[in-house]
Amino acid sequence: MIKKILLVLLVLTPTITIAEDAPVCPAPKPNQGPWVNTFNFGYNKTSGNSDVSLLNLGFLSKYEKEEHLLRFQADHNFGETETVDSGEKQTNVDYSFVSGEYKNIVSEKLYLGLGTDFMRNEISDVKYRVLANPRVGYFIFKEDKVGSLDVYAGPSYLWEEVADETDDYLAPRLGNRFEYQLTETAKVFETLDVILSAESSDNYLVQGEAGIETKITDMLKLVFKVRTIYDNQPALGNDKNDLALLTGLGIDF
Repeated sequence: MIKKILLVLLVLTPTITIAEDAPVCPAPKPNQGPWVNTFNFGYNKTSGNSDVSLLNLGFLSKYEKEEHLLRFQADHNFGETETVDSGEKQTNVDYSFVSGEYKNIVSEKLYLGLGTDFMRNEISDVKYRVLANPRVGYFIFKEDKVGSLDVYAGPSYLWEEVADETDDYLAPRLGNRFEYQLTETAKVFETLDVILSAESSDNYLVQGEAGIETKITDMLKLVFKVRTIYDNQPALGNDKNDLALLTGLGIDF
């Protein structure tokens, strides 16, 4: 199992090594104050023998001042398919995710943190999955207005209801977060988390996303991202991997 996890980390973690003395790309104009907020919206619809619609909503808020870093994120995706002849509707996407985390930087590279996540996925029979996670992290790279790459690990505790069965257990967690400003208008980002069960080596989750943002104006941007959730022990009758391609507009304020 450890070999599988290491392989996933190698595939999804950025492979470009960024040195501290690397050339700094031109950065966008700095925001006023320590808060940076973004609202994302996307709606896709296709027509034919069946009408397919997908709604994506998201909110991201980040705070950074001195040694204190806060991050709050919320996403909701809902999609359905309607057969034109019969008018029958079927929901094929119903996913929600909320997370919050706090980091306290204790040295130039090291930080201590605390985070919590909530996730639900009706299509995968996940009624809820809640994680509480203290962590220790290390910044491999961090430069104001350019980007950062950090890795973290810590013991977490997980509560969940999957296919009408509840469970809770100790779940060690490790992961990384990456952001880099390519140009004045383009930024790439990536996150990856591996969540293990202390009770069974066959029970683990790998979840992450990667994407790119391109600014249209100072406030408006295009967002494209890929999200994956791999559950090695899904509810009966469900696939192990959920993969989503999401596009939309983002508004910074």
